[in-house]
Amino acid sequence: MKENSNVIFAARNIYKTFSYPEVVDLLKNISLYVEQGESVSITGPSGSGKSTLLSILGTLDGADSGKLFLFGKELPKRNFAKIRNQNIGFIYQNHNLLDEYTVMENLLIKAQIGRRSISKNSEAYNLALSLLEGMNLLHRKDFTTKLLSGGEKARVSIARAFMNDPEIILADEPTGNLDAHAASMVQSLLLETCKDLGKSLIVVTHDENFAQQCDRTYSIDNGQLIEN
Repeated sequence: MKENSNVIFAARNIYKTFSYPEVVDLLKNISLYVEQGESVSITGPSGSGKSTLLSILGTLDGADSGKLFLFGKELPKRNFAKIRNQNIGFIYQNHNLLDEYTVMENLLIKAQIGRRSISKNSEAYNLALSLLEGMNLLHRKDFTTKLLSGGEKARVSIARAFMNDPEIILADEPTGNLDAHAASMVQSLLLETCKDLGKSLIVVTHDENFAQQCDRTYSIDNGQLIEN
């Protein structure tokens, strides 16, 4: 495990075992770190534990043992909900958007959960406009998300992940449902936005080309994380 002042987030000695329908040691003594503005990819076959690891890193799932650190300080479980809201942005393969809400409303709901003002000209409102402009989606801001293409939904999901100005972006197969052209565009936007805003990125992907564009690449093999 690397120890320096640039490390934003780290996991140490993560273990995860499932006991049903049979005992499976899914994750074995996994340690990982990410520095400010750095992108890290994790690849591996289906069922290898990639998404489970990402859920543990995002405090959505618990490890059997191991520790998470933010800015060098261990994260207590009692603070996990607060950490998810303030410090971590999530991007999902299925986007997890509210289909009956507009693009703008999908972003502003994230700010509302963080108890921030979303009135016009508020900081959150202007941030949402800026993020949509960066995703080339300003012309779609008043569309309900059910009317968007898959690539547009992916870009909305990316914009939403940045809404509460988190230090870390966790992305689980963010372009897995897109065609090659749309996937390439979304991947570039995600990587560029993280670099431009100085955010750290951990992405799980089956796309080897996408993985190789990240600063560091890992794979999961037999429950262990291997740096490539």
